Amino acid sequence: KILIDKADRWFTVAKTNNLEEENPDVLEFADALGCDLNIDENRREIKQKAADGSLVSYNPPRYEYSYSFDVTIRVKNPYFDEMKFNISNGYVSTGELCMNGGSNWTINRSGFSLSGDMAMRKYNDCIKLGNEIKAAVDRMRDTVERDNELIAQVRAGAFDHVPGINNVDPEVEKTIAAAKAALGGEPVQQEPARWFCPECGSENHGKFCINCGTPHP
Repeated sequence: KILIDKADRWFTVAKTNNLEEENPDVLEFADALGCDLNIDENRREIKQKAADGSLVSYNPPRYEYSYSFDVTIRVKNPYFDEMKFNISNGYVSTGELCMNGGSNWTINRSGFSLSGDMAMRKYNDCIKLGNEIKAAVDRMRDTVERDNELIAQVRAGAFDHVPGINNVDPEVEKTIAAAKAALGGEPVQQEPARWFCPECGSENHGKFCINCGTPHP
């Protein structure tokens, strides 16, 4: 399973629910470079008995098909460059029905293998799960690109004169605030909205009155 923490921007691939005992590698969103989906197809020829008891091919030949589903998350890490895992727990049999994969999947047809007796429903579930994982990784990358764009805007001073941020995605607000803090500025979500000085009545947007210096009440 892939676990994603959207608030702190990290993810991990784990085999169990006991993360403390398993101690899987935890990576930042920025470490995700992309996600590849792959289906390995194997087939077994179905033969019939001839009059002499030997096994001969049907005309045309008949085959039973089975598929294995793998997800590979490409990452930027000094110790490994990918996190690969199987989401089908081996091969999924579709009987004599040859599948052509699903959206974003690549099928590799190589060799022959005995297939197990598994339901078509599992095939479709694996297709759905694989595409959901790829979409999740794509969203992580989109989040990093958005954060980088916001940070570039902060560095360019785009938010220097914004008194407050209202009605925006909290994650966007958090990113802007973190970028401003890293650059030595005040976190934008801590800046007060419009207020009137209790001493002189002046309208203000900062933490102190621009006319008399009285702090925001």
